[in-house]
Formats: sequence, C-alpha cells, structure tokens
Amino acid sequence: MQQKPLIQLKDIYKTYTTGAVSYEALKGITLHIDSGEYVAILGPSGSGKSTLMQIIGCLSTPSSGSYLLDGKEVSQLNRNELAKIRNQKVGFVFQNFNLLAQLDIVDNVALPLLYRGTALAERRRLAKEILKKLGLENHYKHHPNELSGGQKQRVAIARALVASPEIILADEPTGNLDTQSGNDVIQLFEQFTSEGKTVIVVTHDLEIAKRAKRIIHIQDGKIAN
Repeated sequence: MQQKPLIQLKDIYKTYTTGAVSYEALKGITLHIDSGEYVAILGPSGSGKSTLMQIIGCLSTPSSGSYLLDGKEVSQLNRNELAKIRNQKVGFVFQNFNLLAQLDIVDNVALPLLYRGTALAERRRLAKEILKKLGLENHYKHHPNELSGGQKQRVAIARALVASPEIILADEPTGNLDTQSGNDVIQLFEQFTSEGKTVIVVTHDLEIAKRAKRIIHIQDGKIAN
C-alpha cells in the first residue's frame, strides 16, 4: 500500500485583517511533501512563502483549507495544541539564529527538551551529543556572542535536531552566512535527508533552492507553474 504524504495541504487560504483592510497572503495552496524529502520553497519577498512556512510549521493556522500533518488534521487546532505538535514534530532553523545570549550553547540547544519536561542532566547530555556531531565539542561553555556566524547556525541546527523531530523547517538559513559556512549548512541538510528526516528550506535564493531535490515556486500567494 502506498504511503501517504507526511504533509498534505489542500486549498489553503490565509487572510490577514487590520481594521478595515484585508490582505490575502495565500490563495488556494495545494501541495504534498513526503517523509524524507528535501524541498525548497522558493519565492521573492512578499510572495507568501513565509506565511506558508508558518502554516507548515504549525506557527499559524489557515483562514480556510485542510492541512493534514502525518494524517492528522491540524488546520483548526488551538494555540496549545499547535505548540504540542511543534515540540513533537518540527525543528526550526532561522536566518537570525534566535539564540539566547545569556545561555551557553549547551543550554541553548537543550531548550526544546526543557519544554518537554526532560530532566536537566539528560537534556544537557543530549545537547552535548548533538553539538559534538556538528563539530562544536570544544565550545560547550561558549555563549553565542563568542561564536562565528557559521558556528551560531550550527548551534541553531543542533537545537532544531535535539528532540529528534521528523521535520526540519529552515527559513533563509544561509542568509547571514559567508559562502563556505552556507555551503556547510546545506551539506548538513543533505545529510539529514539521507538519514530519513524531512527538510524544508524557505528561500529567495535560487542557488540555495537548487540544492534541494524539489523546488516549489510560490508567487503572489499561489504555487507558480
């Protein structure tokens, strides 16, 4: 029997309303992403790709349409229900790293496990384990301001991976990196998909998108042919 896609969006609309003004950010998006795929969502600024990312990552809900995540309808869940799914299934990597300056990198990486209720010793052990895999074992006591841009992004990736999510969702993950560091990050994503994880990169950079196995072009809130 054919396996169902991990992510199934059908006729997704998203409208933002401010006072008497409404803006339709997504206009009937339908797409499927299989488990283990490496997909790029490519589009210019204002195309709707960030809104689409927020819906896929359960940071937001659509105004209408259906979103099945691993066979479960999540399009109309409340904030607490969405937070639980994010914590269980999605790891996020952002352009600006979103690391906490007051914490060392081990405690930064361990944060998703804190929200799961994992004991302190265990979450620090798991954080160190994933940081070592990413080549940062000599920086455990360092804070984010003591690291290069490439090292900060590796910490952010470690944080995304520490809770073993099914989906890695990366928003312009190389935007603040030099060419070599950006290439290193993309190579890590390629490695993750070879290990069975689903990687979705949201970008406006065609060269970054070309590294994915499939590109979904989005323009004016719609998937472009």
